[in-house]
Amino acid sequence: MMLTLVPIDFETLTARFSRILWFPTSIAGNQGYHVNKSIMLKRLLANPLGRWVLVPYRAKTALISCLAPCFRILPWLVRSRELTNYTYEYSPLAQTAAVHLAALVTGKPMELMMNYATELRNDGQLHRHVAEMTAGSAYRHFADPQFKPGRRLFYYLLVRAVKPGVVVEAGLDKGLGACIIGAALLRNAAEGSPGKYYGLTLLAEADAFLYGAPYDSQGELVMGDSVDILGKAGPNIDIFIHDTTNNPAHEQAQFKALQPRLAEGAIVLSTWFTEKFAEFAHQSGLAVLTFHETPVGHWYPGGKIALAFRSKH
Repeated sequence: MMLTLVPIDFETLTARFSRILWFPTSIAGNQGYHVNKSIMLKRLLANPLGRWVLVPYRAKTALISCLAPCFRILPWLVRSRELTNYTYEYSPLAQTAAVHLAALVTGKPMELMMNYATELRNDGQLHRHVAEMTAGSAYRHFADPQFKPGRRLFYYLLVRAVKPGVVVEAGLDKGLGACIIGAALLRNAAEGSPGKYYGLTLLAEADAFLYGAPYDSQGELVMGDSVDILGKAGPNIDIFIHDTTNNPAHEQAQFKALQPRLAEGAIVLSTWFTEKFAEFAHQSGLAVLTFHETPVGHWYPGGKIALAFRSKH
């Protein structure tokens, strides 16, 4: 017996389901008079019983926001294998917003940043690398082979724009970010601006199984606790990516160790916007911008990315 998945318009399904709880948008009397919905609402708002009459209307408003992600769960369970650190695409509008934000943070022209985004999107070699490395990994049953950069679009844009000498990523998971950064560093080197990548991980054997040739030629993995590694003497860091954990104690210790290692004009990206990140940015004299992700076709609502940088304004 073959199971066939039929495409579903989840937004339409959600809207139709929500109408069950909605009263008519207009009321017609015998003489054909129509009462506009906005007038109805205004009258109900002025009535003590209006609060209870409007419960279906309020329920509809809430359901529209909540039901669409719920309807995406079953297709995700069938099509995806991932357990954590989900990969997904951004909506076209979210991609444009991400490029605008990266241009603002780096001070580079919008047209150049759009070219970098297109460069990543059309990088067939990188896409094939992810698919092949996933297929050959012992963890292939818990990883998707499709190239879905999501927030890692920011990694690529920042590295291509800034041309950093040193990039540090703390927290690797499969190593998709490491490959994307490696691709950016390869292109920077070809343009005469080489850089080095350091991936900090506690589980070198399990983590970063995607990280391989040619992308590993631009960096190395460093096994150990990120706080201990950053606390040791080393080169100044131009771009730092925080993706370990949002545990407040760990964040505070990590940012404290990172602060003296930051290069002038450094950019710090966190996959969470937290109180500790805000405190670190303030103490370091850095401005902060946040970005709420908008994944496409995924039940996950997206995270809130934070960028700390030296503002010129």
